[in-house]
This record gives sequence, structure tokens and C-alpha cells, in this order.
Amino acid sequence: PAAGITKGDTWTLGYATTYAGVSGTCTTYDNTATIVETGQTDDAFVKVCVGANVTVSKDGSGSYTRTYLWKIAKSATKTQVNVAPNGDAIFDYTVTATPNGSVDSAWTMAGTITVTNPNDFQSITVNVTDVPSVGGGAVCTVANGTGVVLAPKGQTGDSVTLNYSCTAATSPSYTGGTNKATATVTAGVTPTASVTSAPAPITFTEGVSVDKT
Repeated sequence: PAAGITKGDTWTLGYATTYAGVSGTCTTYDNTATIVETGQTDDAFVKVCVGANVTVSKDGSGSYTRTYLWKIAKSATKTQVNVAPNGDAIFDYTVTATPNGSVDSAWTMAGTITVTNPNDFQSITVNVTDVPSVGGGAVCTVANGTGVVLAPKGQTGDSVTLNYSCTAATSPSYTGGTNKATATVTAGVTPTASVTSAPAPITFTEGVSVDKT
């Protein structure tokens, strides 16, 4: 026996062991204690569950209304015709419509955001927001983006796709803009509190044509 321990005494030994675990799942570890002199053993099992970050992806595109402007000119081949009483005066007219530029308005953007839970042992609750970088004072709203519950991986609802829409007050950049979505965790254990998607490229195209022809 150890010093100070006599036959019949109970000996309690405390110690610590560190387990790294596996991201996104639970791992069970077996720890065995052995009395060398007698060969007696006993096991204790512990489970380590390591949270992984949710994944966020998105797409999107933009559109606008283009109103076409025109110039109109009208002329007559004759400005005066002299006729006898009860006669007919015939005039020929020419009307010319010339394109005169256009005006764009009603800039909108829309797409989907997909958030996926990679953890097979826990549900994750997130709030999803969308931030555009296209100029024009664009503001985006995510439909049903608050309190989104993601079921554990492998269960129905472990991935959720949300719709978003945006409007711009003035003309945005028609090409070269991007858009990002962020999922902020409100319930569940993850390495970071929020995850932002890779920037999605946004291109605006003519969606509605007014007076084009």
C-alpha cells in the first residue's frame, strides 16, 4: 500500500484525462483502472460531443424596370390645298418616332439561402440575415429568417432553404456586386457564434420593359 495507507482502508485517487473528440458528433471513450497487484479492473465510459459550425450558402440575381423614351416628329407634305366648293383636300403626313434613351427604376434582387446543421447530436437555432454589397442603398429581408431550427444531421429538417428579397433606392452596380448571408446561432454549441456565406456574385438584368416598341 502507499505510504499512510493501511490494510482495510479505502483509497481514492483522482486524475484528469483530456479527450479531443470529433467535430460534429459524439465519441465514447473507455477509461480502465487496474490494481496491478490483484489484476482487478473497472471501466468508466464518458462521451464527448463536439459542436461544429453550421454551413451557409446562397445564390441571387437582380432585375430592374427599363422605360424607353422617344421623340416624335410630325410633318405634312403640304400645308395648304385650295379646292373648289364641295371638293376634297388631301394631305399626306409623316410621323417619325426616334429613340431618346431610357430610364431605369424598380431595382430588386432575390434568391435563396441554405443553412445546414452538420451536428448529429444536437439541434441548432439560428437567425439568418442578408447583407448586399451592390450599392444603391439596397436593403434585404429574409423571409422567416428568425428562430430557424435545424434538426440534427441525418434527420428531416437538418437543412433549411429560405427566400430573401431586396430593394434598392437608387441605381446599384449592375455587375460586380456581391451578397452575403449570415447565420447567427441562438441555441446550440458551435465554435463560433455566427457563420457568413461566401459572397454570391450579383448581376442585374432588364426584367420589365416599358414602351420598348
